[in-house]
Amino acid sequence: MAEESKSHILQLMQTKETLESEIEALLSYLTAPGGPGLSGGLIDDEGFPINDVEHILSVRTARHSLSCKQTDHKMIMEEIEANLNDYYAVIKQRKEEEKLKIQEQDPEELAVEVTQNIVDSTLEQYQPFCIVKSVLDDSPASKAGLNKGDFICKFGSAIEDLSAISTVVRNSLNISLEVIIERDDKKMILHLTPSQWKGRGTLGCHIVPL
Repeated sequence: MAEESKSHILQLMQTKETLESEIEALLSYLTAPGGPGLSGGLIDDEGFPINDVEHILSVRTARHSLSCKQTDHKMIMEEIEANLNDYYAVIKQRKEEEKLKIQEQDPEELAVEVTQNIVDSTLEQYQPFCIVKSVLDDSPASKAGLNKGDFICKFGSAIEDLSAISTVVRNSLNISLEVIIERDDKKMILHLTPSQWKGRGTLGCHIVPL
């Protein structure tokens, strides 16, 4: 259930990014200097209605498409939010079920479980705010164990903003950073050291906000 939900969320995010690219292209066309604008009549430089039928049709089509895509974007953002809420509800329920099993464990197993729960509780305070879209081979990110699809919950001191990650990375060259991720419904700690390598940048991965 949770795995399927996570896969669906990733698909929705891909659709969201595609829509945002298309919306940006339409806005660039309509709002470019001398462009037709987002609304209003189509007139020439002297204030007379434009007689170019193809141009009029193109502008009307672009405006209509922009309106539709903006509506679709709003709907998909709402769907992503709803799915994220459902996803974390399932995870919470699973954790509650796991806690019920503690009573059946022997003292040694219970001690290990309690210790792990303390660690899990500490990690649980950090919630995902970014996702890894790609990781290049032999990069610092790859060597740290970062995978495509990992949710970033904490990156050094950055806990809620992608721009903060850029600042942390820029000021932490060759310094090991604690990175808390969520993978397969579980949070874990990685240690990533931004450094120069054969590829571009100092991480070798592409991270985008949720």
